[in-house]
Amino acid sequence: MKRVVNILIICLALVGLLVGCGSKPNAFTATMEEGDEKTEMLIDGKGDTLEKITQTTTINIAEFGEAEREAVLSVLDDAKAEMQSELSGIEGVTHSIEVVGDDIVEIMVIDATNSDSLDKLSAAGILPLEGETSRLSMKQSKESLQKEGFTITEAAE
Repeated sequence: MKRVVNILIICLALVGLLVGCGSKPNAFTATMEEGDEKTEMLIDGKGDTLEKITQTTTINIAEFGEAEREAVLSVLDDAKAEMQSELSGIEGVTHSIEVVGDDIVEIMVIDATNSDSLDKLSAAGILPLEGETSRLSMKQSKESLQKEGFTITEAAE
C-alpha cells in the first residue's frame, strides 16, 4: 500500500512539473498610423510560437471630399468580394470590411498554426512571409514589424 501511495505521489509531482513547464501565453500589439489610416495587429502566441494574428485597419473618411468619399464607398463591395474570392479555400481565416460612422474598418483574423493556410496567404500576397511557415516566431515577427515602422506594445501580464 505504501508503494502505491509513493508511486501516486511521484505521478502527481510529475504532472505538476509538466503543467508548470508549459509555454505561457504571450501577446503584443503592433500599431502604425499613416495619414487617415491606422493599422493595429494583435499578435497572440505561446512562448515564441505565434498562434493568432488579428489585424484591424481603419481608414477615416471624415475629411474626404464628397466625390472622393462616394468613389471609395462605391468600390467597397467589389473590394469585399475580391478579398473573399482570394480567401476562399483558405482555412483559419476570417475577414470583414464594414463602414462604421466615418470609418472603413477591415478586420482579418488568421490562425497562424495552420502552415498550409500561411503558405496560401503568402502566395496570394496577403501575408508577407519569408522562409519556414510551419512555426512563426513571436520574436522574429516583432522584430520584422518594428523594421516596417510599427510601434510595439507588450501585453500586460
